[in-house]
Amino acid sequence: MKMLIPKIGTRVVLTQPWTFKLEDNYRNETFWKDCHGEPKKQIYYYGYGPGATGPTSNYQTSPTPTAICTTVTHSAAIPIDTTIPAGTVLYVESYHIQKGHTPQLSLRIKKENKTKIPNGKFLAPVDDINKMEVEASFAPKYPHGRFTLRMTEGIDRTNCKCRVYPCSCGLPRFTEHILSWDSDPDAGYRTSKQASCYHTTDTAGLDRIADRGFSHRYSSSRDGYCKHFDSIQTCLNWAQKKGFTQSHVDAFIKAYDPKRIEWEKSKV
Repeated sequence: MKMLIPKIGTRVVLTQPWTFKLEDNYRNETFWKDCHGEPKKQIYYYGYGPGATGPTSNYQTSPTPTAICTTVTHSAAIPIDTTIPAGTVLYVESYHIQKGHTPQLSLRIKKENKTKIPNGKFLAPVDDINKMEVEASFAPKYPHGRFTLRMTEGIDRTNCKCRVYPCSCGLPRFTEHILSWDSDPDAGYRTSKQASCYHTTDTAGLDRIADRGFSHRYSSSRDGYCKHFDSIQTCLNWAQKKGFTQSHVDAFIKAYDPKRIEWEKSKV
């Protein structure tokens, strides 16, 4: 038997129902509520009774007619058995390993999952992870790399002098459409290949398509629109829906192709 530690981003499919202990942990809060509702927490009261003369005299550990409750603390709810049905697709998100603590694995169920289980991220103990029955072949989350479409707009803050928002400098407002590819978004920069192409326009008449490096590897939708894809065709179809120009798409393919060929050769 060979030991297998899946890479972050690995896609795992359950072949049998899997039951694990879901702990009352802040990382599990949303998943717990979606599966089981609000957790019932145990409450402990601490205080001192009347006539106490010292820091520990007449100490009360539970509410009694003579206890004066000074603090209330809420302990974690008891871990609850949670069953994930067979056929559920899980993605490995991260590892949580620290000496003196129970090692755990973070898993995610995505929205497109077809079994009747809430989607979201949760932690599970490694002892329970080892009881999983899964398909023999593990697939990476992005087998052909991750393609990203991003749209953002704003003001060139590097030249802003007023340092307030909204800007009152009268600088041109820009719009930036970005197409990018990362061969392995969960790996380090040195082991991953990237390609990107930016189409920048502004109210002063700028209209430029260029490769400005790969500065949006972990971009989110906080400051614009961002969507990830696992194939180039799906990404380009979405770009067409969002109004990306053909010249921008052609420039991205021109930048992507040599990087892809180099990456595929390195895998052989």
